[in-house]
Amino acid sequence: MYRTGDVVRWGRGGGLEYVRRSDFQVKVRGFRIELGEIEHVLAGHPGVAQAVVVVREDEPGDKRLVGYVVPEEAGDAAVEPLVAELTEHLGRHLPDYMRLAAVIPLREMPLTANGKVDRRALPTERADAVVVSQGPRNAHEERLCALFGELLHREQVGIHEDFFALGGHSLMATRLSSRIHKHFGVLMPMSTIIKYPTVAELASLVLVGGIPTDDADPFAAVLPLNSDPGTDKPPMWFFHPAGGLGWPYFSFVPHVPDRRAYALQSRGSNGIDALAGSVEEMVDDYVTEMLKIQPEGPFCLIGWSYGGTIVPAVAEELCRRGHAIELTAVLDAQPGGQGWTEIHAGKTVADYRAELEDFFGQYIGTDNQQNVLDRMARVLANNTATMMAFDSPVYRGDLLFFNATRKDERYAHLWRPYVAGSIEEHDVDATHDEMVMPAAVAEFFEVINRKLSE
Repeated sequence: MYRTGDVVRWGRGGGLEYVRRSDFQVKVRGFRIELGEIEHVLAGHPGVAQAVVVVREDEPGDKRLVGYVVPEEAGDAAVEPLVAELTEHLGRHLPDYMRLAAVIPLREMPLTANGKVDRRALPTERADAVVVSQGPRNAHEERLCALFGELLHREQVGIHEDFFALGGHSLMATRLSSRIHKHFGVLMPMSTIIKYPTVAELASLVLVGGIPTDDADPFAAVLPLNSDPGTDKPPMWFFHPAGGLGWPYFSFVPHVPDRRAYALQSRGSNGIDALAGSVEEMVDDYVTEMLKIQPEGPFCLIGWSYGGTIVPAVAEELCRRGHAIELTAVLDAQPGGQGWTEIHAGKTVADYRAELEDFFGQYIGTDNQQNVLDRMARVLANNTATMMAFDSPVYRGDLLFFNATRKDERYAHLWRPYVAGSIEEHDVDATHDEMVMPAAVAEFFEVINRKLSE
């Protein structure tokens, strides 16, 4: 049988209906992309006679989306304005992570003996390839493009490209914040970088001196992760890891385009509030804060590590108060009690401070950031101590569980005594710490967003 690569379905009348290609789905910077969707948008421009999109990896690890177009009108004079129009055209119809790194105009497409486009014969990027991303317009944007490129290991970064869509994550954002402070002398906390993640936006803030007056407190008990998308869908709630801060969840935002997203953070992270006396006290506090923003269910709850242990307890408390649950997702976490004791028994604040310094060292520079580590160490010691004394309640609903497979132990089976409903298990190709990195986040959000759409 000749395999065409076409995915089809039987129609009601007995005929075959074309759905899509099976061989042109790729993963770039953690995002799963159908190349045919981009080709369809390119070909939809009236100045394009034919379009093909491929992934090029001319340098190991640097995958880039490159488009090849045959213009309707021949001649160099027609090509340059066409590509300029395509830049705007792509921006209107595609999300940032599906934007092309470059467009290469061709007189004709190379063909196979069967008359199909020979993708292997497409030329590599030439010196005259037109880069779609807009370059810097002033010295501030030029320096910020360089900072983005250094951190993201990219030769070129456009001023309208999203830092997180390009593969950035919360730790990189912390380092970017430090470098902006060093080069421009203005404060640019990570929460600001999340809210304004492009070079063009950050350059505007640098010009006016940094933090906008409406910026959220990065240490608040409830931290907004994105702006209001203007839909009626209930928000998505994320729960902090043991260090107490919800900052890792900023890298989740590109996958939550149609809901508000909030992170719950530990009391005491600001260095002022009292630390929680128990996990039960923490759960009650978080539910109270959530109900101020979302008075009624259904609730969508997601937690990684320590936050994953908190999530079923919060879900059960919401059920006890009469609220419906839309989703309860746990990212590689175990129930409270013995498992936490085996890992953390005997550790002191100084031990945790040393671990944090080792983990964050390359990203931390200023005295203020060192103070953040001091506060995190105190919160971390308190959170683990209270979790060792916590007995997870039985949650009456269903659990969506994601295993980090690059480690020895899996935790999903440990939840069976604590979940009355079903436990749906999925594997993610990551270590425990990598569960908040872009590739893993894209992998499990593919499941989460499908569940929510169902």
